[in-house]
Amino acid sequence: MMPSEQHRQEKPLLLSRRQQRLLGTRRGEQPWERGGGHNPAAPGETGGQGMLRAEKARALEVTVRLTVNLVLAAAATSGLMRLLPLYQSVQEKSGVIQTEVRRTEERVNRWQRDFNRAFDPGQAKTVMQEESHRVAPQRRPIVLIEENK
Repeated sequence: MMPSEQHRQEKPLLLSRRQQRLLGTRRGEQPWERGGGHNPAAPGETGGQGMLRAEKARALEVTVRLTVNLVLAAAATSGLMRLLPLYQSVQEKSGVIQTEVRRTEERVNRWQRDFNRAFDPGQAKTVMQEESHRVAPQRRPIVLIEENK
């Protein structure tokens, strides 16, 4: 071995307190120094019994996690199913409101054009003639009559 490799192997592994607690090690102790790894047997048990107990605990943990996740997924799905009709009704109301807004905008634009035209000095005479149905004295009305043959 090279000196740098040997130095790396002798350097202790630094673990956080949480990692030490999960691995069952004490401060300054390395996981491989416990002899049995991270699944130590309880006092009076053989190595196989400790492994069996650890496997059962792991299986129980996985089962509990799956159950909790399934319950959370069911709750989320239930909430979404309750919100779906509300969302649809909001979308319908929004469509109705948008239609009304368009109609109102068209009406306002028409009134704005009429207002601008009514107060335009260049079109004042034309507007007065349209509104009063009077004809200027210099103009003569033309009446078309249909002759019977």
